[in-house]
Amino acid sequence: MEWKLKNPANVLLPVFLFIVLENFYGVNIAGSISLVVAFLSFLYCYMYKKRKEAGWCVIPVIFVVAMTTLIVKFVNFGDFNVILPETTMLFFFLIFFLFRKPIVKVILSNFGKMAVELRENINLLFVTLGFTGLILAVYIVSFFIERYFGIPSRFLAKEQLILFSILWVYITIKVHLLRGYLSKKEYWPILNEAGGVVGYESKDRVYYSKKMKDPLEKKLHPVIRILLISDNKLFLKENDFSDFYYPGKWDISISDHMLYGETYEDCIGRLLKKNYHIEENHAQYLLKYTYENSYECQQVFLNYMQVDSSVMQNADLTNVKPWTITQVLDELDSNIFTDKLKKEIILLKELSFPYLFSEGK
Repeated sequence: MEWKLKNPANVLLPVFLFIVLENFYGVNIAGSISLVVAFLSFLYCYMYKKRKEAGWCVIPVIFVVAMTTLIVKFVNFGDFNVILPETTMLFFFLIFFLFRKPIVKVILSNFGKMAVELRENINLLFVTLGFTGLILAVYIVSFFIERYFGIPSRFLAKEQLILFSILWVYITIKVHLLRGYLSKKEYWPILNEAGGVVGYESKDRVYYSKKMKDPLEKKLHPVIRILLISDNKLFLKENDFSDFYYPGKWDISISDHMLYGETYEDCIGRLLKKNYHIEENHAQYLLKYTYENSYECQQVFLNYMQVDSSVMQNADLTNVKPWTITQVLDELDSNIFTDKLKKEIILLKELSFPYLFSEGK
């Protein structure tokens, strides 16, 4: 998964510009410049990048800047006008936080194809909104301290500019660190009983270690397995003795979990290329079944693919060898195969799978 986390400090640049410029040049110039920057950012996402999901967070910024400009321009609070821009924006930020759950629900329902990435973007935006709101609150509080207690403490434009610059640097660093962190994590789709994707979880919250005393509820997730067949022989791989479940046992040579955001075809293509550098995907779907043990629950999708013998001759066949169906059946009860492979051979026999169980083979 390619992580395209958006820097929320860049998204909120129009807000920063308005607050700082309003102190120097007034609401008209500050509002005009901020709105132009906001619209350009919006058009950049929709027209140049052609990613609507990247532009959703710009729309609230345009709304906040536009409404703040109108309120500051046409509403007169006398001596309190000096903190009116900050107060107005803080009010809108509080509204966003108050309705955070329904806002997030609407966003994910419309752009939920990459929900892991999108949720991280939303979290980053609200973190930045929180820090920005804190800066605004400090400015407002300092105004009242100076006004009612005579203590000169109000932040001026230059102090706000410094704080926003520090915030931008902090969030930028946080975004880069988060990208690196997420790139190291593996996310798997979570399925319902009908096989539909209903969510996602990181690998460490689905694939449990024996060391865990109280594993969470097991969640159904998809696993892709591919039978490689050449000259009516099935290529099996002997697991390393360090394998978690079946050390030293023989199994299908291509088997792995589907990643969240990955299509069925993309996953098969990835596994073929990863395991045997096979570029062309001619895999065919066979069947599916549920596999469960003490630590996880899998929805296994079994596929097969016929390959030319020359392809396998050029592949890395370390711990891999071709088996005839007769050899497999003769050893089926000898405890040298994984439980999954045993189950699959029985299912294929019931289906009279032609490439292995044809007469005379």
